[in-house]
Amino acid sequence: MGSCAVPNKTSEKQLDTTIQANATDLMTDSAQTLANLPWRDVFTDAKLISLIDSALKNNHDVRQTIHRIELAQANFRMRKAAGLPSLEAAVEAGLRKYGHYTESGIGNYDSNFSENLNADEKIPEPFIPDYFVGVRSSWEIDLWGKLRNRREAAFAQFLAKHETKRLLETELVASIASAYYELISLDQKIQVYEQNIKLHERALEIIEAQKDAGRADELAVQQFRSILAESKANRELAEQDILSYEHQINNLIGRVYQPISRMDNVNGQQALFQDLQIGSLSELLNNRLDIRQATLELKASQHDLEASRLSFLPAIAISPYLGLQSFSLDKLFTLDKSVTYGLFGGISMPIFKQRELKSQYESMKAEYGIHFLSYEKQVMQAVNEVSLALKTQDAIVKREVHVQAQTQALEEAIVAAEALFMAGRVNYLDIITAQKGTIAAQVAQVDVQKEKLLNQIVLYKALGGGWK
Repeated sequence: MGSCAVPNKTSEKQLDTTIQANATDLMTDSAQTLANLPWRDVFTDAKLISLIDSALKNNHDVRQTIHRIELAQANFRMRKAAGLPSLEAAVEAGLRKYGHYTESGIGNYDSNFSENLNADEKIPEPFIPDYFVGVRSSWEIDLWGKLRNRREAAFAQFLAKHETKRLLETELVASIASAYYELISLDQKIQVYEQNIKLHERALEIIEAQKDAGRADELAVQQFRSILAESKANRELAEQDILSYEHQINNLIGRVYQPISRMDNVNGQQALFQDLQIGSLSELLNNRLDIRQATLELKASQHDLEASRLSFLPAIAISPYLGLQSFSLDKLFTLDKSVTYGLFGGISMPIFKQRELKSQYESMKAEYGIHFLSYEKQVMQAVNEVSLALKTQDAIVKREVHVQAQTQALEEAIVAAEALFMAGRVNYLDIITAQKGTIAAQVAQVDVQKEKLLNQIVLYKALGGGWK
């Protein structure tokens, strides 16, 4: 009775208490989390919304995921049907010849001499036809819950595929929004370069006039031409980066290259959220789609493990049939004499499959351990992503104050330098130094504003936002 050696039920694993405690200490905000905001309320630019809508509809990865959902749904239906009785219609015909020295062979031979049989009731010799028309059914009774656990595992996998689709949609929302605001930032940089190109051109005209008047030399002229060319080159580099991000967005949308229309105001919006509300750990676990997916896959693995454990127990099946049966085709549809029915039942016990069943169970147990560690890793990663985004936002805000002060100081310095240069109190190198410093500071200000906005997108995604 090897089937009695059923492994003990595996206890459900729990999240590491250290991770849970540390995460709870970080996620202590009682206010509503940003993740509960629909993405249409977060990104209000109509052109950006249109791009995201197109991506959600046409992105190839999303469309592939829809087919994967259909596969998971078919698998669930198959597992669900396994717990129901099967019913098959049968039309069969055959010939049979019994050996003479067998019970049926001698019995049939002797029966044909009986005076109680009519001519059409005698058994044909030596070949006996067998005709059957009817239905047969079979049903494995799920006494232990093995089939139910397989069905629950398939259902959890089906739900996990749905979460995969939502997760992909969240990635699309964040990726397109980030690329869109990168384009806005590059537009701002181009505006900075164009404003400074005008200043450089004016300074070049002045230095050329001074050279003609004998107050400056060719070296000064060439250095001003150099800084003008540098600004023009940086502007072209920004145009090159714009093409890269436009192609990236088009790939996400699922189309060949088209210019990306964006807001006319290149200054754009400086922040998505005024208050960074992160909510609690339970809200994070509920909103993060990768954690929801890992939870469902862990649940499916647990049900598969339990089904594998229950495979050690006996299987009980019944097989009824009902139809018409006769050795004479002419008499097959004589209902009062050709009706046949029966009911068979059986218990199968896995006596010589112990090694196979144990290997299968050990494999399922290892799979369960892998899925649990994956779930635990996702929780830890989610908490770290939120922590990093929060700390990064604080650092950006502090840096922004200094960058703004630097920009303002350099813009005032360049005005002073030009006035002093015209008065002959400073040389052209002071103007070049002031202009270069101003450009770098203005570009840095654009970058820090972009970083603050993109980091808020990262925080929104890290909290589980973007799929509602």
